[in-house]
Amino acid sequence: MAVAQQYHQNLVHFLRKEVNYNDPGIASGYVIGRLPAGAQITQALARVKTTFNAGTTNVLTIGTNASSYDNILGAADIAEGSTGNNVAPTANLQEAASETDVYVKYTQTGTTASQGKAVIHIAYTVNNG
Repeated sequence: MAVAQQYHQNLVHFLRKEVNYNDPGIASGYVIGRLPAGAQITQALARVKTTFNAGTTNVLTIGTNASSYDNILGAADIAEGSTGNNVAPTANLQEAASETDVYVKYTQTGTTASQGKAVIHIAYTVNNG
């Protein structure tokens, strides 16, 4: 079970997780971390280290919304076929109403992928005031 991380000082907090195309549970989504209540996401980034290479489509998403997990970084936000950084549009950055799990999901079609790796970074602040 993920534990929400919150320092007692006013610091930027973060979740960081390296994910692979063949991680157990990635096709249905798995937890990469937990945001504490009141956490305000300030930046979301997916850095593709190794391109995802399924035959037809490669879709890596990050989110808190059940089953689709795409409200932080959606299908159009990550270029899975190119190495480099992919940043969330500001409209996608949100505040956690309660402790909230963050999920990653990888969907592929066509010939099964044989590679794919990304590092997910979610930066957030908390209300210590």
